[in-house]
Amino acid sequence: MDAGLLIAVGSALLIALLAGHLLARAGFPVPEARKRIGCVDGLRGYLALLVMMHHCDLWIAQTQFGQPWGASSSLLFHNFGPAGVALFFMTTGLVFYPRIRRGFQGVDWRATYLSRVFRILPLQLVLIAAVSGLSIYLGDPFNRGTVRQNLSALAGWLTTHGEPPLFGYDNAGAINAFVLWSLWYEWIFYLFVLPVLSLLRGVLGDRLPPFAIPVGCLLVGLTIGSITPPVMAAKWERKLKEEIASTSGSGAQPRKASSTRGAPEMVSRKQATTLTMKAITWLEVAAETQAPMERYAPAIKKLPI
Repeated sequence: MDAGLLIAVGSALLIALLAGHLLARAGFPVPEARKRIGCVDGLRGYLALLVMMHHCDLWIAQTQFGQPWGASSSLLFHNFGPAGVALFFMTTGLVFYPRIRRGFQGVDWRATYLSRVFRILPLQLVLIAAVSGLSIYLGDPFNRGTVRQNLSALAGWLTTHGEPPLFGYDNAGAINAFVLWSLWYEWIFYLFVLPVLSLLRGVLGDRLPPFAIPVGCLLVGLTIGSITPPVMAAKWERKLKEEIASTSGSGAQPRKASSTRGAPEMVSRKQATTLTMKAITWLEVAAETQAPMERYAPAIKKLPI
């Protein structure tokens, strides 16, 4: 399975590169180079591909070989998930740290949030519609759930707070490889962490060195990561047992979280990891800003093909 999946992903990458080359030659509009960091965009694309490989491996293992969700075929494919997600979070910190340094008043918040909404929401809606259709097809036709239950489940999918059963199909989240959890933490970053840190930077001004905020975030992340509240652990353990009981009773495969989604009892550690990864990146950026400008690579107008 490893070789076949690698060949499939390699073929997909070649097709994507060829399509991008043809679209660029055809005059397809691309963002201005001064507004993008081409090398970072390229890196994020490759990281997304690694995570996709990880999820495909989990999905094939469950659907074709009857393995429980979360069982990777090899250590390589297993590590593609957490490594890709962690580095993706770090690149997000890199992209948004300049906004924090400009302070709250120096950020165009309307443009920032509009760009986030139009980048995330359209594809998310298409995804939810596809999962809903497949859930109706695969689910129990005699047990579709009540209108209230389905609306509540759809609300969870829309807010990315969870991926509960849909329209009588208990394993709806597996269709999507349980990937929406990362958007929940992204929105926490956009709606809370980013404005708070920008406000803090504006209040403190130059009274503290540029690396003070990254160091502070790093310390907070490490502190949170070292503490797993017993109450939260018990809550998620109870929820996991309920899900296993419900899926086992309906004949569906018991749901297990993938390594990129995180074990339920480690949710607080996932939050800490997200903050820590961004803090490390911000610290690196803060250190880089103290170096001579010659150290910066020239602007990349387009990605190499």
